[in-house]
Amino acid sequence: EKVVSLGGDGFSKTHKVEWGKPNPEEGMDVDYYKKWASSRNFTTGDTIGFAYNNRTDNVKLVQRRESESCIRRTRPIKAFNTGSDSIHLKFRSHYYFLSDFPGHREAGQKLEVVTTDSSLPRTPTNLPHPHVDPNIVNIGYPVYVERVVDRLRYNVTLEFYCGCASGPRPS
Repeated sequence: EKVVSLGGDGFSKTHKVEWGKPNPEEGMDVDYYKKWASSRNFTTGDTIGFAYNNRTDNVKLVQRRESESCIRRTRPIKAFNTGSDSIHLKFRSHYYFLSDFPGHREAGQKLEVVTTDSSLPRTPTNLPHPHVDPNIVNIGYPVYVERVVDRLRYNVTLEFYCGCASGPRPS
């Protein structure tokens, strides 16, 4: 297996993908890889593990314009052909992968991966069971906000990428 580091932290994940020319008879339509990528959260430090038959396929890391063009000949940033390649996503970026075997890209064998910054907090998997405390509000992210501390009142409004949570307003 070939491991290539493209630029992580202790929270990284490995995303395994079966890489091949999409075949509608096997449930893989032209948007198969787009749907696969949109169902995952990629962060800096993660790895994509491509598994494929290297006699009939390859993986090319390319620039966006090559990913979107119909020109078969590519000048990849990096080419992979072992059949089992792990690519470390070190930077916050858009990564474009495709196969340049005839007919593969046209059939939908291309993948865009967008990484977000791994410094954003991830939800810990081993949080203790929260106890019920009237002074603490659990807002769904691993953040707890004090509502009232002794004689002080807080007006707390927190906004997150995935939604909003608001605390009590002064009376």
